[in-house]
Amino acid sequence: MRGYVLLMLLWACTAPCLADDAAVAAWVRTQAVPFESLDSNEYFSSLRDVVGDASVVSFGEANHNAHEFLILRNRVFRYLVEELGYTAFAAETDFVRAIEVDRYVNAEIGRAEEHANAVLSWSYASFAENRELIDWLREYNDRPSTKRKVRFYGLEAAGNLDQDARHTLTYALEYVRKVDSVAADGLGRRVNAWKHGFAQPEYQKLSARLRNDMVADIGDLVTAFEQWHVHWIQRSSPLEYHRAYRAAIAARQVAASLRIGGGGRDIASFDNLRWALEREGPAGRIFVFMHNMHVTRWRKFAPPDHPLHSSLGEHADELLGKRMVVIGTSHFAGVTRNWLDLEGFDNCERRLEPARADSFDAELARAEMPRFFLKLGDAPAPVAQWLDQERPVRNVNIRPGYSPLRPVRSFDAVFFVRDIQPLRFIGGRLGACEPTR
Repeated sequence: MRGYVLLMLLWACTAPCLADDAAVAAWVRTQAVPFESLDSNEYFSSLRDVVGDASVVSFGEANHNAHEFLILRNRVFRYLVEELGYTAFAAETDFVRAIEVDRYVNAEIGRAEEHANAVLSWSYASFAENRELIDWLREYNDRPSTKRKVRFYGLEAAGNLDQDARHTLTYALEYVRKVDSVAADGLGRRVNAWKHGFAQPEYQKLSARLRNDMVADIGDLVTAFEQWHVHWIQRSSPLEYHRAYRAAIAARQVAASLRIGGGGRDIASFDNLRWALEREGPAGRIFVFMHNMHVTRWRKFAPPDHPLHSSLGEHADELLGKRMVVIGTSHFAGVTRNWLDLEGFDNCERRLEPARADSFDAELARAEMPRFFLKLGDAPAPVAQWLDQERPVRNVNIRPGYSPLRPVRSFDAVFFVRDIQPLRFIGGRLGACEPTR
């Protein structure tokens, strides 16, 4: 039956043409690997074929608030660690706060739940899906059979929600005080003159002189780490030094972002990923977890006056090529909650509108399978051409929206879940429930 469908597609397009919706849906049904539940192992053999010997697997979430995508993330990551030797998890989260997660999963500190559960999926709230991941990482690293402990990295220079990066400076300067109090006093006095403005919107209130001082002073902080590299490692440890050194670089990334009006997130994240690859060494293999629009290899080129920046995936593709595999996610409908503080942090359920008819997400739904894994390459010519055209791809949390992507250039494979549910909130304070729709 599979061969018949593909033969009919090729026969129907003796001249260059695009497959219609029915033909694409038929191809999806023949190629997709359906799975009954999120705990299924049915897609793992296909996942192994897609991953191969890649040193980076980037896993994108189509919605920052979907239970299903984070459970899939957890299952895929565990498989990559236990079966394919992956050595690190790198997330769309604050670099310095991620250090606390890394310390937790490597048993440097006890059960620090305020750090271990609160830094993933673009929110500082605590969710059961993230707790599951963090606790599994710690358990795996504690196993006597584990030959190499898994590390945890944050890719963002600083937090996405509060736009306050003063903690990056504090972390770096506290380390300097530990290893060189004289240098710390001098750098600290200079930083204190403008540190209150190392956040939005306070930065806008700084004078031009203080903004220039910020760039110069952070540059000198980074230079001090480089100048005293050997001495400071001797007074601490390589791990302590490199964490603090990178925090200083994260502060420099924030200063650059503030200077250009808030852009540059993805180039900073890519630079932090490149550093993580260096830290992991030749045998290192990293799992990257971010939104689809960050891991995608291709995005519609923005006009010159548009603030859209290149994605991490576009930058990483130049460096890694086929050594990176990108897996996206897609959904058609479902229920979400406003746990990203986009319209007021609350526990109100909001039903998502079905994906628009011309979208990639709606096309996947036409295959009439509730959950599946699909490799996008190796399609017959008409389907391959359809996948290489710009398609609206759902880019939604609470506010509905779409981004134009060419699916086959953006992702190597996708996980599709027809209906999503919200993340499982496990702590903290919720606002009043006042539905917006």
